[in-house]
Amino acid sequence: MLPSLVLVCVLLLLEVPENVLAVLVYAFKINQSISSYFIMTLATSDLINCAISLPVETALILNFWSFDWPILCTFSRYISAAMNNTSSFTLAAIAVERFRSICLPLKRKFSNLRAKVTFAVIELIASCSAIRMTICYGSFTHYQTVQNVTAVGKTCLVYDAVVQTDYLIIVLIYHFTGHLLVFLILAILYACIAYRLIKGIEFVNNKNSQLQRQGSQ
Repeated sequence: MLPSLVLVCVLLLLEVPENVLAVLVYAFKINQSISSYFIMTLATSDLINCAISLPVETALILNFWSFDWPILCTFSRYISAAMNNTSSFTLAAIAVERFRSICLPLKRKFSNLRAKVTFAVIELIASCSAIRMTICYGSFTHYQTVQNVTAVGKTCLVYDAVVQTDYLIIVLIYHFTGHLLVFLILAILYACIAYRLIKGIEFVNNKNSQLQRQGSQ
């Protein structure tokens, strides 16, 4: 578990100060813009995730088979899922805003109020979609028998009552569908943006070529 412990400690030492700095800079920025709200939302969700989940992960790694804190385990898994969902939905919202700005320039732009409402809705949906973690994760009991002696270990994993049920398959399908949907949204929107930018560059290059030919004549 040493490599995992080192990685978690490095992330904790780096990510928390970086996200605190990002939140402070963009929270007190004089001219607030849509991009500021996007970045501040991403930094805030990442900060909450790091500040809560990583210390729990550290304690779990140091006491892997004696970590019998089901409420703490459930809470940390819920926060991690909610903040990860917030980041994913925010990235999708950024893609939509950029698509509208580049591919649909005549459409009405995002206002600050509309951006705030969008982020509030994103946070609500992300928090609700993570509730499944409270049903799934908690204390998991592991039995190890050696020479007729059985040792019992507790760790932060799937609840004992859920292990043998179909709920894990449902959660797996839910995760896969959600990740696939966000990936498709990002891929399609940024493909359209790239296509529009390439066409714009080609148009400018053709226009410049025509002007140069006209000037040489």
